[in-house]
Amino acid sequence: MSMWKVLITGKKAVERFNMHENSELHKTNVVKNSFIKRNANIYAQISDSHKKSMEESRLALDKIISSVFFLAKQGLALRGHTDESANLNQLLKLRSEDSTELNNWLGRTKYKWISHDIINEILSMLSLEVIRNIIKQIKENTFYAILLDETSDITVKEQISFCLRTVDKESLEIEEYFMGFYETPKTDSDTLFKILKDILCRLELDFYNIRGQCFDGASNVSGIHKGLQARIKEIEPRALFVHCQAHSLNLVTQDSMRNRLSWFKTNQKDENMTSLRPFCPTRWTLRYASLCSVMDNYNELLTFLSDFSKTEHNDAGSKANGFFKQLKTADTYIMLKIVISIFKHMETTNTVLQSKSLDFKLSVQILNTLEDTISNLRDTFHILWKSAKKEWSDLKLDAPKESRKRKKPQKYEDGVTKSFEFSPESKYNQIYKEIIDHILSGLQLRFNSEIRSFLCNVEMFLIDPKISPEIICTFYKDDINIDKLKLHRDMFHDIIKGQGLIVSSFADILNIFKNKSYLVIHLTELRKCIQLILTVPVTTCTTERSFSMLRRLKTYTRIAGMLEINRFKTLMIRLQTPDISSTRDITLTQIQHSN
Repeated sequence: MSMWKVLITGKKAVERFNMHENSELHKTNVVKNSFIKRNANIYAQISDSHKKSMEESRLALDKIISSVFFLAKQGLALRGHTDESANLNQLLKLRSEDSTELNNWLGRTKYKWISHDIINEILSMLSLEVIRNIIKQIKENTFYAILLDETSDITVKEQISFCLRTVDKESLEIEEYFMGFYETPKTDSDTLFKILKDILCRLELDFYNIRGQCFDGASNVSGIHKGLQARIKEIEPRALFVHCQAHSLNLVTQDSMRNRLSWFKTNQKDENMTSLRPFCPTRWTLRYASLCSVMDNYNELLTFLSDFSKTEHNDAGSKANGFFKQLKTADTYIMLKIVISIFKHMETTNTVLQSKSLDFKLSVQILNTLEDTISNLRDTFHILWKSAKKEWSDLKLDAPKESRKRKKPQKYEDGVTKSFEFSPESKYNQIYKEIIDHILSGLQLRFNSEIRSFLCNVEMFLIDPKISPEIICTFYKDDINIDKLKLHRDMFHDIIKGQGLIVSSFADILNIFKNKSYLVIHLTELRKCIQLILTVPVTTCTTERSFSMLRRLKTYTRIAGMLEINRFKTLMIRLQTPDISSTRDITLTQIQHSN
């Protein structure tokens, strides 16, 4: 009461009453008094209010996390020149217009969980949860394969892209996962092997469950004695090595036009000048497109080279004049037609081989089809020649010159040696067939491997019930119960025979298993054999795709020091992960528990 006496009798009584009325203590007591008059449970009301506040905060935090994930997925910068102009803050402001919870959250004067450290923590939680989910899936499937390739970033630091391939034991669907970039001081096989063992140890994956490995043709990884694949086979002989099929086909493809196209890359001074698609030595689908670009713009190229050679009286102008004279001849045009007519089949096959869901047996069929297609081109030159002849006439190119008369050596003639003429059509027909023969021999040389023969024998065992499983007994004796495998193979053929189905390839067996899920449950050993075959990788395209992501993400404006290594790794994993909606919920829960 003494306090009220002071308020009443004081000189500033009215002012003090107003201050008390606006105080938190007075407001709280007024609310409590209203609850008492209504006989309401005060603690329940406070609890409901707190629960509602938590739900609103969770919704706001979910909006923040989803915004971070979106920007990371698109490879966009989260920050800007200032925090106010940062992409994340601007995106949150835009989303707050449609979300009352987010708008109230951003209007707080206290913490908002959008600081740099918090965002980095969110990204780190995301990447770790993605990796945990991948490892969990691989462990459930037991077997896996490794894909590895080397590259350097904008800071000229050598690093390896590491990916894993696994086959779901229930759906038999193939999955390949990017696991990250790992910097390496050297690229020799010993260093790469140590890095590989360290990665598998950190991921808690059993080295003895490796059933496939795929690299390019570099000796440090594919060498049969001291290469990385040989070191892996010393520990786990069942880790079948595959030289990247797309890379092998890329080596078969001839770089016949590279020198003629490279000049345009270094001699364009005006952005309005004619520009050609670059003739990239490593991007598999650009060669055919580059040649088609030249063919489609042939007349424009002639005009450009002629004008450039007349206006530029320097080395570049001299080169332009030389290229103009070459392109002005029908000889160059017909060679371009020949190369395009062959390359289009090679590039189509290359594109198909880049699928991460491709299995080795299907790749063999695709390559066999390519071989048959290229072989059938031998008898089609007359059609190509007729078309080219009409086109170079329309372009007013100089006709091909007749070859000089030649005489056969007398030792091949019984009587008088006669001279003979070699017509342009005969000349290019011979070149055409030589290119085809070279490609066919390259396909035979690079794709006839032991693994191909082994998998063909396994396929024959699965297709024909009369063939014994000796080859599988020798290689997969610790993975498969051979007696059960033979029994399940025979049961499978009895089932499909009763249903009127016929199998002639591994692809037929795989399709039947995918369409009839009960077979996966009952014929477990046959399913396991199929799983092992599918685990063998075909290409390193997943690692190649990570290189494209690397160039997008780590640019000149995001060099080391500005883009921290941990943040870089988390962003790379986010870029390579297509769907992580469940991971976002887990990340949200983790943040709540940690705070």
